[in-house]
Amino acid sequence: GCRTLKLSDLTAKQETFKPLHPDLGEVEGLEFTVVSPFSLEHSKASGRIHPEIFGKKSKVDQDASWKIFQAEAIMVGWKGLEDDDGEPLKFTAKECAKVFRNPEYFWMVSAVNDHLAKKKGYLQTITRRLDAMSE
Repeated sequence: GCRTLKLSDLTAKQETFKPLHPDLGEVEGLEFTVVSPFSLEHSKASGRIHPEIFGKKSKVDQDASWKIFQAEAIMVGWKGLEDDDGEPLKFTAKECAKVFRNPEYFWMVSAVNDHLAKKKGYLQTITRRLDAMSE
């Protein structure tokens, strides 16, 4: 039969996942927490799209900036990251931007974008939004 869902089953939930490092695979203790790309939080964060993303000269730069921006917009926490002195690295949007915009840590951005890509309706929605913006 047809299964009905309670309204509360249909909330856009936060998720925690283990980002995969290109060489090390799963890193012991490292976890990222992201909001759903369909949540109000993400909508507000991605509403702050920097015009410079679309002003970039090459399509490649645009694409990389977009991925970084996307990753920053849905990240709300991490666990298992330490600074070079061995102190736990506290998650803040500012700290996240610093890490994600460093080319050495672009793999983290890719991991977040891969996680996003698994959301069924998400890529279609975002592609349409991007097309509309770049017109």
